[in-house]
Amino acid sequence: MLKCKSFLHLLFSALTIFCLKCFPQDLIELQTKGYEALQKRIHLIQNAKHSIKIETYIFDQNAKSTILILQELVKKSIEQKSNPNFKIQLLIDHGLFSQPISKYLVRYLKDHGIEVKLFNPSYFTEYPKVNYRNHRKQFIIDGAYAIVGGRNFADEYFDLGTNFNFIDKDLLIYGSTVSKIEKSFDKTYTSKFSKLALSAETPQLKDIAKKYQIQTTASTEADFILSSDQKNSKFALAEYKALKEIYNTETKNINQALQNFDISKQITKELNFLIASQPANPKFVCNQSNYFYDLPKLEKTKNSSANYVSDLINNSTKEIVIENSYFIPQEEMNLFSVLNNKTDIKFKLYTNSLISTDVKLVSVASFKYLKGFLTDQSEIYLFQGTAKNILSDSSLNHFYQSKNWRLHSKVIVSDKNHTLISSYNLDPRSFYFNLENGYACLDNPRFAEFTASEIESIKADYTLLNDTNFKELQNQGKNIFSFIKFTFLKPAIWLFEDLL
Repeated sequence: MLKCKSFLHLLFSALTIFCLKCFPQDLIELQTKGYEALQKRIHLIQNAKHSIKIETYIFDQNAKSTILILQELVKKSIEQKSNPNFKIQLLIDHGLFSQPISKYLVRYLKDHGIEVKLFNPSYFTEYPKVNYRNHRKQFIIDGAYAIVGGRNFADEYFDLGTNFNFIDKDLLIYGSTVSKIEKSFDKTYTSKFSKLALSAETPQLKDIAKKYQIQTTASTEADFILSSDQKNSKFALAEYKALKEIYNTETKNINQALQNFDISKQITKELNFLIASQPANPKFVCNQSNYFYDLPKLEKTKNSSANYVSDLINNSTKEIVIENSYFIPQEEMNLFSVLNNKTDIKFKLYTNSLISTDVKLVSVASFKYLKGFLTDQSEIYLFQGTAKNILSDSSLNHFYQSKNWRLHSKVIVSDKNHTLISSYNLDPRSFYFNLENGYACLDNPRFAEFTASEIESIKADYTLLNDTNFKELQNQGKNIFSFIKFTFLKPAIWLFEDLL
């Protein structure tokens, strides 16, 4: 009987893949747990045959999860060394809130056949250029599989954070839409806004000598000492030695980090334990989907992604369920007018409170809008920073070490029928400035119901906002010092609200 079930399961899987290849459909899987999202990425890398294309807003190169993924990328690059057409491309945002990638890491990856580009590399002084960021997260393998959603490259997105972890969601996609996702990556990666990341170069004595206007053909320190008695030669030699020491030390640190597999083995062991202890995620066939994305620009205009999100909200007739880390809805999104004009529609919002948010100024600003949505047709839930039903096991030394949680998901379920998983925050940055992307599965009540149930599965960790507790939650987590700080910052929040 067991063998018969296994055979039928294999037959069903084979028929599903056959149908996906023949018809414009997608096989999709919602990833709600950080560890399973990490495991899927590793699995996809290990099975890649042609290309790996990765796009991220945050890139924490010191994170355990990032190192594990980079190790797998390097292994795959070495494995495919004889394949001249195989390529690995990494696109990282580089701006006001981005963590810069080390040029020594870029050199290490370059030496292993991995190309790194930075999107719109700019600094605080380069305003307004610095304001236009790439907030998309994409993970594309062989043009056949893709992951889109909210997860960046940092431990807190994969349940490995030590100070806090994010509740997040992304979507694994296999099917016809992946070619569109890959196209959006290629357009941005080859655009004038994406520049090759600076790679560390071995210090050359002749280059240092030239800086000091010293003519020499010496390539070693000994030859330089013997051949040069020119003025400033000792300063040139001292600078060369200092730069060489820095280069050797930084290169050694990068090599040690990426060639130390002890922690990665421990994480992988725990990862396998977690995967084995939990039921597999259900997969859904999406017959009708839309993938949207923004193209690079340097002007404050409404994004294409904002248009899509607005249309999804405007076309809702029965119910809108939103799970989003931020809530500063723009007037042009028409969310407020939709609720006013469609009095039968139900609205549920799940967002961060002041004690769970990662950007307190945004949550302070959101209370300006939340008051207006306290109606009979609305339910507003504020996350309280705990996750009571999250798995915890004494054998885990890396996963679930922090008990503090923050919400990072960007999900909309419309009319219990349409589901959107995206990188789009309900704030001015996503509306005007950031490149965003998202995948909508339409006319699929089973997937919509499943996604909504996943959102509501931790409702016990939220507080329902109402007129009675509004003031209390508006001042939640504030002490006298933070109260003074926010009081003085309020005028700035209102003045620069479209930059939050």
